[in-house]
Amino acid sequence: MRETDTDGSGVINQACFLLFPNCHTATRQHPMTVTSTRNAHSNPHDDEDDTDGGTVPVAPSKLGTRQHWDEVYEREVRNFDDHGDIGEVWFGEDTVMKMMDWILDNIEDKDLKTIDLGCGNGHMLLEMHDNGFTNLIGVDYSGPSIELAQRIAAAKAAETTSSDDDTGENSDIPPLPRYFQFDLLAHDGDARGSPDTVPADVAAIEGPFGFAVDKGTFDAISLSAEHRQEEEMAGDSKATVQQSTSSTKPAVAPPPLAARYARGVSRLLQENGILLITSCNWTEAELVAGFQEDFSFFGRVKYRTFSFGGRQGQTVVTVAFRKRRQGDSSVAN
Repeated sequence: MRETDTDGSGVINQACFLLFPNCHTATRQHPMTVTSTRNAHSNPHDDEDDTDGGTVPVAPSKLGTRQHWDEVYEREVRNFDDHGDIGEVWFGEDTVMKMMDWILDNIEDKDLKTIDLGCGNGHMLLEMHDNGFTNLIGVDYSGPSIELAQRIAAAKAAETTSSDDDTGENSDIPPLPRYFQFDLLAHDGDARGSPDTVPADVAAIEGPFGFAVDKGTFDAISLSAEHRQEEEMAGDSKATVQQSTSSTKPAVAPPPLAARYARGVSRLLQENGILLITSCNWTEAELVAGFQEDFSFFGRVKYRTFSFGGRQGQTVVTVAFRKRRQGDSSVAN
């Protein structure tokens, strides 16, 4: 019987509900809807949204710890070995497909060096691989996560080889993703260093990169009590508040650890590199406010919105950012 955190159905892991209170899709087969403990995302196009200041506090959680994710992925490794189950598809297949559509529309170079931040089981990179992308690296701070992703990739390679043997043909497929254990917040030094000097830790994972993707990793990072305390002790107020463009609309407060995360990601990216991030805990406006020192807004994925209580919202946001050029201190709108 498959190990699971559910009531025994084996369909959905309750970790998603606790980690992502707005998230309704951490599924293997189909999305499920849950009641959010935080307001659903306001429509980023609605000038009347966030009239109360926009940010509802999200408390730290054990789900922001490495120990929790090591335990999760140790279980997922056993499930894969026993049942061939690759594990959770965070945010569900529909969100993955919308992200993939954006990537195909906006990333023309399929050889562009790409990194998946917090790759988990590697599902997102395998989707990119299946769509012809060739230069894919996944990183995660959980060792068992990397073990799972590597086993899934090895199984996929074996399946492809077996298919070639059966048909007598040599499939011309891109190289499979590769995976490294890497803690982003342990390597978040000066992101404004010389573009000609690649930090040793970045070089060790074969960076810098032209494109980065994050599907839920920043949501988890922002729940880390340890890192929040470090930020407070360091007086890291680089997570500055984005000022409102309206005298009647309040400023938007950035999420915890947003500036530190953005610095870490910026170090991994080449000049003008792109970050595509999906979140169900933070609104587009909050992400823009938190990342503005290192990134400028580049685009968004459109999702279906719903109306409740006279307001429009959505359960997930996907936002694209471009790394700022050195010396560019302008604030994103």
